[in-house]
Amino acid sequence: MQPPPTQIARWAGCWQSWTNRDWLQTLLLCWWETMTFPPVLNFAVACALIGWSLGEHQEWAKYSNFEVATRVPLIVYIPGVTHQPSAADSIFTYIDVLELHKQKMLEDNSVNLPSGTGENATSEKNSCNIAGLSACYRQTLPDNGYETNALVELVDIFPTLAEIANLKVPSTCPMNSSKVELCTEGSSFVPVIMNITGDSPRTLASWKPAVFSQYPRPSVIPQMHSDLPPLKAIRYMGYSMRTQQYRYTEWVAFNAETFTPNFDSVAARELYLHDTDYLEDHNVAGKMEYNHLVEQLSQQLRKGWRNALPPV
Repeated sequence: MQPPPTQIARWAGCWQSWTNRDWLQTLLLCWWETMTFPPVLNFAVACALIGWSLGEHQEWAKYSNFEVATRVPLIVYIPGVTHQPSAADSIFTYIDVLELHKQKMLEDNSVNLPSGTGENATSEKNSCNIAGLSACYRQTLPDNGYETNALVELVDIFPTLAEIANLKVPSTCPMNSSKVELCTEGSSFVPVIMNITGDSPRTLASWKPAVFSQYPRPSVIPQMHSDLPPLKAIRYMGYSMRTQQYRYTEWVAFNAETFTPNFDSVAARELYLHDTDYLEDHNVAGKMEYNHLVEQLSQQLRKGWRNALPPV
């Protein structure tokens, strides 16, 4: 079944936006690479703030607890740890994708380009010169880089950067942190980085067993402002927990004046088995064979992120 034209246009618009963002980010990294910073500041972290739905689950944008909206890319570069640079290396490769596309069209003889584009279309494919910067050569990182399936949250970035920069890592926030000047709800994932970049990567002995997110709704029935309800209209909060194997979500009554959930009033549950349903298309929370699992995950969810912190 062919998607409607409006959805195809939205997809194209999103891809165009992301391509432009990637281009600007690469220019920034190429510039950063030409600068001389103290070693303690010579690292980089790239991530997104949110995911984005493009029609999955009949959802658009970021307003849900699904994996597609809550999972984001996270890339960390630490000289001497994630990569052993040499004097001739250029780590961040600038590639002008539009120029490459023009070159491909010329090679295929499939499109007549407007006059004046032919010269640009044959420009060097891996160069920062178009940005007024020194040449960028192909990266020499390991072919597949370093990857891990360890569960990490955006709140972990702050304490991680502090540890990488050899600064004091903020302490964990107390239950009432309103009068605390500086604290964190995250954990430094430097142990994860060191584990996978070592001579013999291994399974980390202990790390977070789960990560958490939440999103509000004004009603159990879709409303005009269901995606982005104002604070006073919030009646339900969806608390979601992601483990290595499952995503479990409970939609519970929520008091928007006291900012407190009522877990005794559960409007709905969601359970997705990531081993067989990574797209989260089949909610099995209501199936009898998963009753015991739902009970276990419900207890784990209600204990919250504090119970999922890795050992100090």
